[in-house]
Amino acid sequence: MIDGFFRYAEPLAVIIAALAAIYGIGAWRRETRGKRRMELAEEALAMFYRAGDAIGNIRSPLGFASEGSSRPADPGETPQEKEMRDRAYIHVERCLRYSDLFDSLRAKRYQFMACFGKKAQKPFDDMWMIRNRILVAARQGARARQDMKREGLTPESRQAIIKSIEKCERVVWQEGENDPIDREVEQIIAAMEAICIPVLNPPKWWWHFVRKETP
Repeated sequence: MIDGFFRYAEPLAVIIAALAAIYGIGAWRRETRGKRRMELAEEALAMFYRAGDAIGNIRSPLGFASEGSSRPADPGETPQEKEMRDRAYIHVERCLRYSDLFDSLRAKRYQFMACFGKKAQKPFDDMWMIRNRILVAARQGARARQDMKREGLTPESRQAIIKSIEKCERVVWQEGENDPIDREVEQIIAAMEAICIPVLNPPKWWWHFVRKETP
């Protein structure tokens, strides 16, 4: 009987050891995946905070006298024309100053989607669109100001150009505490926080048993 026990004990021990190894590898993989998700969530959320600050800086009414001067001047510009066109170029210049940040944010979305699912790309797209709206409005406003200098404008055409400039300015400049674009940015960041913060602040038992998560 004892011989029979030892005959089966050795294969059983091998099976138990193999199962323990498989479980250990699985737990290690889950823990490694969890750490990677945390690192990616922290990096992405920090980028969104920086992007939110960048949007605020781009649209800030505060500035410097030299802003806009990086614009290539047209031949024959008078000092008055240069000053006006440089001022119209301020927001284009500010947007370009943060190009690396927004390009990195745009590129990061693919890695984030691979880890958190396709729905997680929406905050990235929304933040990118805010930046693009400002850049487009800045360029449209600059062109509209140049159009105001054309000769032979009818009163209707002039009024249409003024409305276009006002519309652009509501995008490129902050409008106080209840600014609609500021609220959009806050909502985008809140949506990103809703994805990332649960990953960054998991339950205390998380490191002991990482539950399987699917995007």
